[in-house]
Amino acid sequence: MTRAFGLSLVWVLALAMLVVPVSAQQEITYWVWGWPQESQGGIDAAIALFEQLHPDLKVTKRVGVNLDQLATATAAGVPPDLVLGTSGFYESMLLLDGLEPLDAYFAATGLWEKLLPGLEMTAQFRGVEYGVPGVALYPLDGLVWNKTMFAEGGIQPLPEDRSITWTELVELARKLVVRSADDNLVRIGYHPLEGRNSNPDVLETYFDLTLIADGEPRLNSAEVARALDFLNDNFVLGQARSAEEFHEAMPAGWYLIGRQQTAMANLGAYAPAELGRRAPEHEFGVTWHPTWDGTRKQQVTTFINMIPKGAKHIDAAWKLAEFLATSPEAQTLIFGTTGFFGPSREFIQGSRFDDPLTRWYIASLSHAESVRFEKHNPYGEGVPNVWNHLVRARNAVLIDQEPSSIALERANDEWRAEIVRAMED
Repeated sequence: MTRAFGLSLVWVLALAMLVVPVSAQQEITYWVWGWPQESQGGIDAAIALFEQLHPDLKVTKRVGVNLDQLATATAAGVPPDLVLGTSGFYESMLLLDGLEPLDAYFAATGLWEKLLPGLEMTAQFRGVEYGVPGVALYPLDGLVWNKTMFAEGGIQPLPEDRSITWTELVELARKLVVRSADDNLVRIGYHPLEGRNSNPDVLETYFDLTLIADGEPRLNSAEVARALDFLNDNFVLGQARSAEEFHEAMPAGWYLIGRQQTAMANLGAYAPAELGRRAPEHEFGVTWHPTWDGTRKQQVTTFINMIPKGAKHIDAAWKLAEFLATSPEAQTLIFGTTGFFGPSREFIQGSRFDDPLTRWYIASLSHAESVRFEKHNPYGEGVPNVWNHLVRARNAVLIDQEPSSIALERANDEWRAEIVRAMED
């Protein structure tokens, strides 16, 4: 046997050992949240990378997770092996007792040591872990501000290492208001509405509020009234002469900063891409969202990978969920098409991007002490959300000049009645 032939034979044998017969592959059925097709490419590429690393496993993905279909399939004993869904899916499946407990897997793999601190609350229910933080973890809100407008107004840049206080934001917002020669409102300093600031989750995080406790809504609490009045008095009437003028001039939310109608706004999850498209000529700074005392707080949410009860390939499904949660390569692929980051320490702390907005994402998520995810029940899809009731109360106070205590009491009663009806159904 010649040396060349011998080496060739070695390579053939080595390749043969790497090739796994299709019949020997184990199939993982993966149901994925229904992002549009252009956002699916990154997930597909991440799955392909997983399959390269695990040639004995094949992932069959289905797009479009319908809760009714998932619950029906689980009850019938034919669920998928793994599901990537929103927190609403997660909570609903928990209430249906439809998920496999995963605490033994977390303990055996030490997964929490590889993930960002603070995510435990996204996985635990009554002390047991049922979900793996998914491929989409991101800060919902920060304060985004137009650097040009600040410079023109002689205002110092906002700090990147701390939150400003709400009082400081009030002063800044009023300085940045612009009116036309005929005294029409042209630009506000800060947009507080529809930019998530009046959403319940942001009220909880940045105003230290709890909107539901022991299953009971508390939208009528004195603390909520204080926060609502503060927002209305300082960031609507404090910048405009009436609520009508504010709404007429500024009918929409945070992206108005890209149209130069506001100098500061809340940063939603999709803001970086939107601002890049709407205002490429402007430079924006992003910093921590205001709080009462200037303490940094970052609201974080996540899509969750969960294994339904009765799944055929639990071990293999765990491998895929763990890979998506910890692989910087997979998360980079997913980020490229969805704009979302994953929850692994290495990806968040080791990546650098030129876009200042995405740099802020990385910086904010790498500070463990800022991560707070409060999980309440009932919340989630299929369960009434406080948002519509809060909007009606806010408008009643602003436009009808109804006392906040009365508007919030009515909103709280409506919300409670809606929750009761939903739970009875």
